[in-house]
Amino acid sequence: MSEIQRVMKLLEDNSIQPKRAFGQNFLIDESIIEKIINSLDVENYETVLEIGPGLGALTIPLKERAKRMIAVEADRDMAAILSKELKDSENITLINEPFEHWNHDGLDTTNLLVVGNLPYNLTTKLLELTTQIGAKTLGFMLQKEVADKLKYIPNNPENSALSAYLALLGDTQIITYVPRGDFYPIPKVDSAFIKIDIKNNVDFKIYKELKKIYLNPNKTIHNNVKNGYPKEVLEAIEKALPDLVNKRARQLSVEETKIIGEKLADLDIL
Repeated sequence: MSEIQRVMKLLEDNSIQPKRAFGQNFLIDESIIEKIINSLDVENYETVLEIGPGLGALTIPLKERAKRMIAVEADRDMAAILSKELKDSENITLINEPFEHWNHDGLDTTNLLVVGNLPYNLTTKLLELTTQIGAKTLGFMLQKEVADKLKYIPNNPENSALSAYLALLGDTQIITYVPRGDFYPIPKVDSAFIKIDIKNNVDFKIYKELKKIYLNPNKTIHNNVKNGYPKEVLEAIEKALPDLVNKRARQLSVEETKIIGEKLADLDIL
């Protein structure tokens, strides 16, 4: 049975339709599924955490390779169907709760892989959350336009606080582009699957400071700090980083974003 046939049968047998509110567009291209799974080297991780498994397009092949797996699904109907599909699988735990509300305090993050087909309206929020849980690698399906902007390149007008933060954390690469026709129902936009290998520990406070700097990436650091911080912070930045304050945020190198982010994180206690 092909993936599209499996999806259609599950929906029909359970008398449900994909819910737009949950951003449900199910991946049905088997060659793309295989390419994604192969890119993740699942066997190298102790735990695989999947966000939004839906009807299990990635879940089923992931669990075949994973030592231990946790799937967190917000939609009650999807969770019920997937529970039946996985009833004979001993290495996977299914949790019916929105990921952003799930208490993951007990999660063993030793050698953790996080995977997900992220709802487009929650992409930034879920990226922010997952970068903080101690994972070794993140693998996400995103809107193509968003994915293209996550690779930080100095002097790129598309640079953002999030792309700078991800660059500080490690390496971000696009594994494959996924045309809209590879989903059911067909969304309005194309997608891309990205992989983020996290190599560095970066205080989340730095990202919070970078968000202020990148509100206006075409303005100089001086003007962004002047508009977003107390006068004392601006004076301290001018004294500590005289060579950087007249650069525009989008012009910064990755190392320069780290220097400024760390300095602002220290000074913002004033």
